[in-house]
Amino acid sequence: MASFTAGAGNVERDMLKAAELGDLATVKAALEHGANVNTLSRKDGASLNLAAKHGHAEIVRLLLEHNAYADSRDVMRITPLIAASFGGYTEIVGMLLDKGATTTARDNTDKTALDYATGRGHRDIVRLLLEKGANANDANLNGVTPLMWAAAIGNTQIVQMLLDKGANLNLADDRGMTALKYAVEARHEEVVVLLR
Repeated sequence: MASFTAGAGNVERDMLKAAELGDLATVKAALEHGANVNTLSRKDGASLNLAAKHGHAEIVRLLLEHNAYADSRDVMRITPLIAASFGGYTEIVGMLLDKGATTTARDNTDKTALDYATGRGHRDIVRLLLEKGANANDANLNGVTPLMWAAAIGNTQIVQMLLDKGANLNLADDRGMTALKYAVEARHEEVVVLLR
């Protein structure tokens, strides 16, 4: 069993570090010693944020079982769902969605979990997010939609998923760029054909 540094708050600090490093035994021990599951670090959010960001599924599961707040944020306003979507951690995304994580949360760059999953080509995560109600037409402050992200990277499967969920082909960003224009500019001919 892990030993903790004496003093108030050290159990939580040890738990935060263990969540980041993937040390399940220390996280368990910290919780058994009364650590507050939702204690925030100065910049990295709660233990759940750290575990989700680094892909530690068993720790995420344990923290959620101990009622960790699924929508906690770090200083960049990144939620565990956004972090897991960015990292491509499908299992973690599923766990967070099952615990009610908000699909519409935006980080300080105005991106959602769907924006990151789409832009990084994580098809299974895009599917999960759309099934749980993520909006295929949700634009950021610059007017960029998930369909535009998918068109820009040339991912035909994600483009089709978004279209099947009602993505609007005619939306344009602040520069007047539609998803089709993104695909043309990036020379993704299969996507161009799909969007015409």
